[in-house]
Amino acid sequence: MGKILAQLFFCVMIACMKLGKYKHTKSNKEYEVIGIARHSETLEELVVYKALYHSDEFGDNVFWARPKEMFLESVEIGGVKKKRFEYVGNNAGVDRIGNYAFIDGQNLHKGVAKLDWSLDYYRFRHYLRAKFGVEKAYIFLGYMEKNKSLYTHLKECGFEILFKDVVHSKDGKPKGNVDVDLVVQAIRDIHKYNRAIFVTSDGDFKALIKYLKEFDKFGFLLAPVKEKCSHLLKIEVKQNIAFLKDIKDKIKRRHADR
Repeated sequence: MGKILAQLFFCVMIACMKLGKYKHTKSNKEYEVIGIARHSETLEELVVYKALYHSDEFGDNVFWARPKEMFLESVEIGGVKKKRFEYVGNNAGVDRIGNYAFIDGQNLHKGVAKLDWSLDYYRFRHYLRAKFGVEKAYIFLGYMEKNKSLYTHLKECGFEILFKDVVHSKDGKPKGNVDVDLVVQAIRDIHKYNRAIFVTSDGDFKALIKYLKEFDKFGFLLAPVKEKCSHLLKIEVKQNIAFLKDIKDKIKRRHADR
């Protein structure tokens, strides 16, 4: 899945250019991308950026324009491929609101089953909104007729369900892997959210999170069970992770509740 993600995200990088500060990999000099222009004759997209240093030849804060695809491509330095320009950050310091949650439903269900307390989906949805500013919370599930009442409850709690067709193995066990569906939705909506909040322990999403970080689009990871969380995933998200047991008092079902 990694190679497919790399191709998909290069297309997204071309379409979704982040404004802010970049560092030129070879020279280590910093520039500020201020916008995208089009060539008047060819209509080619050009990145317009300003030097954040003095040049003896051109003066202070000179403006440059470079083809967008060239700006975003990789170059070889010392036998290692690196991005021509590395994103450093957004000088504007925009508040992070309008985030989306992408929830691996099967992974969450299996994780919750291992806990000695029950998850209150209504309180969980409220927590995502209050803590992370989640405006839309997708939960990806394999559709099974016997779980219709659960789906109704999830919708009532404020989740948007995206279903995956379920197939059955030779021994009759249902399979509804939602990984690709979740990745595609995160890419499709990249222009709509500020940051993505993930609920999963699955290491297959490491590549997705890694690329979203390059756009400053990754927000936080909530892993259902610490012991089952991918080690590679924990390394990738660094300190931006919590486990359901860490927020137990905020999301567990109380005796008088539903």
